[in-house]
Amino acid sequence: MIDNNIMVKVIKSDEGHLRLAIDAPRHISIVRGELAERSGSTQDNE
Repeated sequence: MIDNNIMVKVIKSDEGHLRLAIDAPRHISIVRGELAERSGSTQDNE
């Protein structure tokens, strides 16, 4: 849990791959790191 309102889960698929599932309120923007770096829009969400 992050800040008591964002839940991050590690999920294993049938093929053995691992994925992250993120559950957060709609007002919180979630962008993958490599996409944020590409667009130059890294944000500090403290």
